[in-house]
Amino acid sequence: DHRFGIGIAYDTTGKIVKDCNWYDGIEYSLDYEGYGRNLNIGVKHMKICDNCILKDWDVSLFYMLETIEIGYECFPDVKTFKIDGMHLLKRLKIGINSFTKKKNGSACDKSKSFHVLNCELLESIEIGRFSFSDFGGEFELKNLPALTSIAIGQVGRKSLNFDYSSFVIRGIS
Repeated sequence: DHRFGIGIAYDTTGKIVKDCNWYDGIEYSLDYEGYGRNLNIGVKHMKICDNCILKDWDVSLFYMLETIEIGYECFPDVKTFKIDGMHLLKRLKIGINSFTKKKNGSACDKSKSFHVLNCELLESIEIGRFSFSDFGGEFELKNLPALTSIAIGQVGRKSLNFDYSSFVIRGIS
C-alpha cells in the first residue's frame, strides 16, 4: 500500500508536476553527496566524500546508479571491489589512495580483488594514483560493451595501481 519506484506526479488537471522516485511511500532524491544524509536505493548519482571508511563495498541494491564517484583515501579495509550487473551505470571514478592500506606505495595482498562485470552502459572507468595499490588478486573487466575509456593512475607519475594484480579483460568491443 505504499508507492515504490519511478513515477510521475500530476496535478488535479492532469498536468505533469515532476518525475518522482519513491521508496516505501517516501519520495527521495536522485543524488547522494555522502555527507551524512540518508542514502536510498533509488539514487542515480552517488558521490562519496574523502576519507570515507567502510569494511565492505556492496552497491548491488542501488540498481538505479548511473554514476559513482569516490573521493580520496576512502575504504582502506575493503578486500573485494565488485560491481556486477549495474545496468544503468555509465561512469565510475575513484580518487587517489582509495581502497588501499598502503598509501602512496604498494603491497601484495592476494586476498584483495577488483571486478567490474556485466554493466552494458558503462562508458568510463577512472582510478586515481595509488588506489588499489595493495590489491594482489585478480583485476577483472568483463562484458562491458560500451566501455570507451579506462584511465588508471597518471601518465608520467608514479601510480602503483594494481601493482601486483593479474589483469583479465573480456567482452569489451
